[in-house]
Amino acid sequence: MSLLTKDIESQIQNMSSLSHTVPKIVQVVNDSSSSARDLVKVIQMDPVLTAKVLRIVNSAFYSMQQEVTSLNKAVIMVGMNTVKNLALSTAVVSSFSFNEDECGIKHEEFWKYSVGTAVLSKILAQKSRLPATDAEDLFIIGLLHVIGKAFLLQFFPKKIRKIVTTSQEQRKCSHYIEKDVFGMNHMEIGATLAINWKLPESVLDGIKNYIHPIESNLITTKYLSVASNAIKVNGVGFAGDAIAHLDNLDILTELSIDEQTLDDIVINELSGELEKANAFVKSN
Repeated sequence: MSLLTKDIESQIQNMSSLSHTVPKIVQVVNDSSSSARDLVKVIQMDPVLTAKVLRIVNSAFYSMQQEVTSLNKAVIMVGMNTVKNLALSTAVVSSFSFNEDECGIKHEEFWKYSVGTAVLSKILAQKSRLPATDAEDLFIIGLLHVIGKAFLLQFFPKKIRKIVTTSQEQRKCSHYIEKDVFGMNHMEIGATLAINWKLPESVLDGIKNYIHPIESNLITTKYLSVASNAIKVNGVGFAGDAIAHLDNLDILTELSIDEQTLDDIVINELSGELEKANAFVKSN
């Protein structure tokens, strides 16, 4: 094991113990006997997180007719599952920060890519008439699927800058170069963080397999992969990769998604929905 790989593993362990809020929310999420009151109680322990969740609930994305001023009211208005996903994703995302000048990637562009993937994943799921819970979960999966990349941007910004440059010059997906440089790629790093944080299985699977959806048995990961690929090739935000990770679109046939329909959604629907979801970009 190289010194760099050991450094990454050490930082992963440090990162996993940094947030006190994430494991508490996860504990409530994973406990089927937990109530809305239990969830609200945990979120309220973190005033900053509470403010962010309420700001997002009151954003255009949820089109509230009146301002939601408490978490209890938020649960009533948008549902416990939505508040749970908002709190969990916001708590995880807030654990990361990186220096734009050092890594060469802007915060807003990074999260625009993540939010774009989340929004498109959810749109595709809804149009394909997946269960509402799958569509809702796909939003959080999309938000969190490149937390391994956020980790590398935070702790190894200069190396990531070089990797992005090499990726663009060689027209090669960056995860191959990450493996050469670090001994592991952002999917493996993100999966380790997800395991340490005890994130839901669907989130873990999406992080681990979105580049190679054939290795997953979860329908959510397959939709995530299609959405992420489309977001990359259409230049919606930038998280270090602008190259398609799907070398063929057989997966569209598997999901009964027409390629022209996908293009139409990206061109005609995505920007409006992404504008509504701007609160997610701004909150990070």
